[in-house]
Amino acid sequence: MDELESQSDKFAAIAPPVEEVAEPYVKRKVVFVYKRAENKSEFLPADRADLGELYAQSVAEVGTVVQINCFNIEEGEYIMEKTQERIPAFIVRCEVDVIDNTIPAVIVRKEFVNDKLPDTTTIKPGDTRIVATSPYKEIRDFVRNLPRQ
Repeated sequence: MDELESQSDKFAAIAPPVEEVAEPYVKRKVVFVYKRAENKSEFLPADRADLGELYAQSVAEVGTVVQINCFNIEEGEYIMEKTQERIPAFIVRCEVDVIDNTIPAVIVRKEFVNDKLPDTTTIKPGDTRIVATSPYKEIRDFVRNLPRQ
């Protein structure tokens, strides 16, 4: 675990006031932190890989913290043809706070939802639910396209 990853819980716990701006921005380098249950948090390697030079390599480089908190929301069900067993289906909603860590303040709060569930799907043995794909790529694209300050 590198220095940045060891600080994920610290970045997740940041709770500055909300001071949304008309034109959100990215200050210096970013770090994405995913809030999980029981006050746990994590970084995802895909963010660092996808954002490249925009992603901080050390705590000292972090100017913008992107906190992501995702929830699965039951939206329907699938019925197995042979057994008529019902399997719940969930969409994914992510609440995203972009924090200018130099102020600090939440400068934009945005919601991303993936409510796309296929009409039919293959259910494997042991599946107890079907969950839509998390909108992580859309979140990365949003942040990547913000102007730099």
